[in-house]
Amino acid sequence: MQTQMAITDRSRGRRNRLSRISELSIWRTADLMLKQYPDTACLVAAQWADSSYATGQMFNSRFWGRVERQLANLLRQRTSVDTLN
Repeated sequence: MQTQMAITDRSRGRRNRLSRISELSIWRTADLMLKQYPDTACLVAAQWADSSYATGQMFNSRFWGRVERQLANLLRQRTSVDTLN
């Protein structure tokens, strides 16, 4: 029982650390990525996520994964607005 609680507490701690980065920060990072890498922002974020994962930096890997998803959403929204006009 005690081991179960320790594992649960540790996983909660990981989730809390990741959630310390606000959605606004993710959005801002994605927006800056689009400005810096207009054609390849998603690819660059994915490469950074993979690189972080390969070196065991799980927090950074998850962060860049979230940025990549936000970039995909932003690009999808821009594409749908462009097709409407």
